[in-house]
Amino acid sequence: MNKKAIITIRGIHQVEDNRDTIELVTEGNYYKKGNNYYIHYDESEISGMEGTSTTIKIEPERVVMLRRGENTARMVFEKGRKHAAEYYTPFGEMGVNVTSKKLKADFNESSGELYIKYVLDIDDRILSTNEIHVTVRGVN
Repeated sequence: MNKKAIITIRGIHQVEDNRDTIELVTEGNYYKKGNNYYIHYDESEISGMEGTSTTIKIEPERVVMLRRGENTARMVFEKGRKHAAEYYTPFGEMGVNVTSKKLKADFNESSGELYIKYVLDIDDRILSTNEIHVTVRGVN
C-alpha cells in the first residue's frame, strides 16, 4: 500500500504567552509497512522549511519524525518519555530534549489522524510547548 494522500498539518508553538499557529495542506504519500504507518511530504515556504522533506513513522507505541534537506532532525515522541533530538539548520545545530505529554494516533488503510503535544527543553529549561495535529486522507 503506497497511496497519494492529502495531508493537513496544524502546528502550534508556544513560548510563554506568545502562541503561533501554522497550517499546511499538501500532497504526499501514505503507506503501511509491517505494523507501522508512514507519512511523507515535502515542506514548503509556509512552514519555513522549504527544501526539506518530512517522514513521520507511526509505530504502535511511539512516533518518529525525520526531516532531511535544508533542515535535518530526528525527533522521537513517546508518551511520558524524554528523548534527545538534534536539529541541523542552515544557521547551525542545536541539541534539545523532547518530552511527549500527549500522543494519540488512529490510522487505517485509507486515512489517519495523529496528535502530539510535547515540550522542548535544554537542560530542563523549557523552550516551548508544541502541538502537532496531522490528518491524512488517501487519494484514489
